[in-house]
Amino acid sequence: MIGLIQKFPLQAALLISLLLAAAASLALYFNDDWRQTTFAILEVEVDEEGEIVRKVKVERPEPNREQVREIARNKELKKREELKENARKLRKTVLSLEEVVEARKESLSTPDIWDELAAQSSHLMQQADEMRYWQTKSRFLTQQEGVAKSLIQLRNLADTHSKQMRVLALQIEVENDSAWAALEQAREVVVQITPAQASIVSAYESGVALPADREQEKIVRFMTERVEAMKQFAEEAKAYLAEFESFLMPARALPPIPTEDTPAETLTETSVDTLPEVEPELPASESDSAEREAVPSEADLDRMETDELYETIQAMTERLDEAFAENKAAELAEFKQIPLDQAKEQVYAPKTDPGPDLAESLKQNQPNSSEEFQAFNEALNQAVQSSERIARQAENRLSSASGAQSSDDKASQTADQLKQALSKAASLKAKMAMAGSNMGRSNGNLQDLRSLMQQSYANASLSGGDDDTGQAGLSASYDSESFLGADKSQNNPSGIRLDSRKTFAQALPGRRFDQESSRKGWIFVDTWYIIGPWDLPKGPEFEQSFPPETMVDLDASYEGKRHPRTKEAMQLRWRFVQSGSLRIKPPDELSSTVYFAYTEVFCESAMDVVVAVASDDRAKLWINDLVVFQDVGLSGWQLDEGFRRVLLKPGYNSFLLRLENGPAVANFSVLMCPADAVLGQ
Repeated sequence: MIGLIQKFPLQAALLISLLLAAAASLALYFNDDWRQTTFAILEVEVDEEGEIVRKVKVERPEPNREQVREIARNKELKKREELKENARKLRKTVLSLEEVVEARKESLSTPDIWDELAAQSSHLMQQADEMRYWQTKSRFLTQQEGVAKSLIQLRNLADTHSKQMRVLALQIEVENDSAWAALEQAREVVVQITPAQASIVSAYESGVALPADREQEKIVRFMTERVEAMKQFAEEAKAYLAEFESFLMPARALPPIPTEDTPAETLTETSVDTLPEVEPELPASESDSAEREAVPSEADLDRMETDELYETIQAMTERLDEAFAENKAAELAEFKQIPLDQAKEQVYAPKTDPGPDLAESLKQNQPNSSEEFQAFNEALNQAVQSSERIARQAENRLSSASGAQSSDDKASQTADQLKQALSKAASLKAKMAMAGSNMGRSNGNLQDLRSLMQQSYANASLSGGDDDTGQAGLSASYDSESFLGADKSQNNPSGIRLDSRKTFAQALPGRRFDQESSRKGWIFVDTWYIIGPWDLPKGPEFEQSFPPETMVDLDASYEGKRHPRTKEAMQLRWRFVQSGSLRIKPPDELSSTVYFAYTEVFCESAMDVVVAVASDDRAKLWINDLVVFQDVGLSGWQLDEGFRRVLLKPGYNSFLLRLENGPAVANFSVLMCPADAVLGQ
């Protein structure tokens, strides 16, 4: 009995050991991961805080080839579905963008009489601007009394009329009142030609009367060219006016050009609606490019292997870039009333990064080892990341091209609805460009752009209706055409004056607005990304476009102006600039150059804001892709060059400024202040 009792602990221990071994064996049998795990010794390490810690090092045995391939198959199935989804998004975006392009090109290929008249008015504007340009380049002409004044007035009238005709040409239907107002503007241009031509002829006669020498010969030769140019300009302007009048009025009822005794109101007696339809002669069609291959269908995408999917996404990226550049060219051709081929030469064609070449790596989907699997898995991850980035950029391109966020509702719109939406957006942009121009306006002028901006925001909203910008203080009775004159709500004073010393002392830096903020004074935008310089183009201001006007890509680089010392083209990149002063100076400041500055301003809610733009020499400012300010001529920096009452959206608002510098220094400033604080001064 005593011996049995002494042996019991041993038997109990043996039994327990057997039970534990059996449990471990069963666990290992049913769990593959445990069977592949071995335990190692404790490792001693030092953590980030310098303390010594012990860790158990767990090692897994190398999986066999069948296991590696099974893991690779599962991983590839998951990643292929993600690639398919991104490919479907990209396919849908490319097709939508090409629909936008076709709608714009169709509008260009079937111009009406308003397109033709707008093109002629644009040509007259260029001639008037060229006359003014040569006057500024001639010391002799600059010294002649009355020449500069008459040419500036002629150029301003021609510019105003050209912009108005551009607005009309972009509309699907032109209202009678707008048509007659444009005709009256054309008459004002023709009337102003007489004193301008007389001043040029008088200057020519003064040149002839100078003592004969080599300098006098040069002056006479130069003035002879100007006299001939003005004569041709006058003939073309009168022919244009006659065509305009014959379109709007029956031949037997042409009224005379209004004088002091003939009120202009008599011009509106004839209705445009009573005129017979005019069948314009269509211009020669643009040479069609080679027919593209069809975009793969969704069924095609479903049948593709992983490497084929990735290569298809890259191919569609090239197609996206082509469509985006073609859309920008068509938009420019429509806006400037120029041929599409000419517009293509002026538009920058951005290239989307198609991602790394992974075709061969993605074909290696039967790895034999962990190392091969890791390479294959890395290629899968890179392919998915690149496809996500490309699909996202494509949607941004489509939004930029169509002027609206993409959505399923908008994808179902008809071709006519798309044309109407594009026409409305283009017309609003043209009106904004006309309203934002500072040409012919005195310092301190305030242009109210809120209504046009509200219409543009509503046009681009997902619902197509009003958005929450209405909380910025616009009433239902606000006149959408008030930008042409004084604000009928009496909230638009004739001018604003700023004390430079006081503003310099009190303005604070910032890029954020809040309705509840206690700060109600002026803030200056102090933080920008700036790129340049490019060579300043000859001819009219802001006529030639540069890459940032097509698309702002802060990672892009371009060739710019030749360096004055090395004579090599400067490699341009966006550079971050933060200034503690109101005036921002671009890096690499040079004469006869063009710079661009980009930033974003955040608003907690919709804000009614007054913006002051000043520059040396001239500047053009876009807010949310809408022109709100455009200056002309060479001038020094002045705080009160021009003020714009604008409507900022909730969230981030993009600001893009183009700075053109003549001789000497270049700088600019953008100040903002809540409208109630400015108008309450």
